[in-house]
Amino acid sequence: MVTLDANLIPTEVQAQVIQGVVTRSAALQLAQTQPMPTGAQAIPVLGSLPTAGWTSVGGRKPTTTMNWTSQILKAEEVAATIDVPLAYIDDAGFPLWDQIEPRMVEALATVIDEAILFGVGAPASFPVGGVFAFSTPVALPAAPENDIAGLFNAALATVEAQGLAPTGHAADITVRALVRGARDTIGQPLFNPPSTTEPGTIYGLPVAWSVGAAFDTTRAIDFTGDWTALRIGIRQDVTVDQSDEAVLADSTGKVLVSAFQDDKRIMRVHMRLGCVIGKPVTAKAPTGAMPWARIPPGLVTSTAARLAAAPDNGDAHDSGTDDSGNGDTRVGAGNGGAKSKVSA
Repeated sequence: MVTLDANLIPTEVQAQVIQGVVTRSAALQLAQTQPMPTGAQAIPVLGSLPTAGWTSVGGRKPTTTMNWTSQILKAEEVAATIDVPLAYIDDAGFPLWDQIEPRMVEALATVIDEAILFGVGAPASFPVGGVFAFSTPVALPAAPENDIAGLFNAALATVEAQGLAPTGHAADITVRALVRGARDTIGQPLFNPPSTTEPGTIYGLPVAWSVGAAFDTTRAIDFTGDWTALRIGIRQDVTVDQSDEAVLADSTGKVLVSAFQDDKRIMRVHMRLGCVIGKPVTAKAPTGAMPWARIPPGLVTSTAARLAAAPDNGDAHDSGTDDSGNGDTRVGAGNGGAKSKVSA
């Protein structure tokens, strides 16, 4: 019998878990999400662009052809189960759910991001290799742009060169220290701290920081790009239920936990979602653009060396307020007045 014990799992649990998974998952924060009315759904993908041309008076109008292909968005189930001894529930002097909920959320968010961003453990219907396979690596720019700000600019430029407008960044949480520590050649911060009115952004685009273990920092520390190319369909929102009689078994059928016999309560959290990635057709990339650029690891580890090596060329460096009137700090980089406008 499945029950819902308000002492262990509050009645508002489902909304909390759903919001928690979205907040912890970088992919769910940035991608286009949509409900799935059925277990599989065809997503149309533009295969060619129309063209236009000038004509003389009475002349024949130019003709063009457009075509579409389709990708199948298939709902796959992701789940986690845990068992809690009834003695803990009976004797706990604190709300157990406050300890359990963030761990369940982290488990779901981690496995979702591993599959979508890197293709790790992904179902067969998910894009092979994930976002990583649809990204272009960037190289460290030449001085004076050989810092984390220059890398993010290079990533944006790589995507823009294909005729796409980047919409955000997904980065490992360790990149945040590089962002905070970035300095110009006289030691002034390049990046603005976030405020209550402006959350963490890099060059005006939102950053989804991956806090858990989902980001494989041996392969990439950031994905910057057009996240509208990532479509996630949600067939079933997060569902949480529990039982005092359920049995947990492994793939061979061996019983691992019997809730009734072992005096435990088994909790299950699961959801169903699908994922597809498109290569947008643009005028600059008529055969399909790579929607993301990625920053490989190891390109920037510290700003100390660049500061020590920076020549004292007497360039003026200014800091003040930009013309937008929003109070953002701007710092001249000594390279013709270039400015960084980033918050972390």
